Amino acid sequence: MAGAALVLSGHRFATVAQRLRPERLYQRFVSHRAALGIEVLPADETRRTVTTLAQRLRAGEVVCLVADRDTSAAGIGVRFCGAPTTFPAGPAQLALRTGAALLPVSLWYNGPRLRVRIHPEILPGREAATRARVAAMTQELADVFTDAVRRHPHDWHVLQPVWPAPAHRT
Repeated sequence: MAGAALVLSGHRFATVAQRLRPERLYQRFVSHRAALGIEVLPADETRRTVTTLAQRLRAGEVVCLVADRDTSAAGIGVRFCGAPTTFPAGPAQLALRTGAALLPVSLWYNGPRLRVRIHPEILPGREAATRARVAAMTQELADVFTDAVRRHPHDWHVLQPVWPAPAHRT
């Protein structure tokens, strides 16, 4: 939805999406988004996709990434809505690598109107190692999203598990 709002306001951007099957369906999805001004990069071509995203950011272009769920199983541990989970490291890593601003965005409905909030920039700390800086920035993202979900829980939509299943006691 944030991407649609961005396009409607006249801006182009790049994003990442999982490859759909069959390939023909994925290519139609990518072509349709491209016609709207959205460059879709494949999630399964990590090296090429990260390189392209970094190029776009260094050129001052906009990149929109899903940051409230980790689909890679290689994310950063955070506390989200009071429980431990993982969030993707990519948004913070790209911001650190390119100097681009890391701006969380939340959306909700006020009656029939969609509202979009661009939150203040998440700034990296200077004293810690890169991994610690990425972890701190990712936790800040989780904190922003926790507040947004608590304010508008009915407008947060996720279609896969966010928190790990509890361990079974035997």
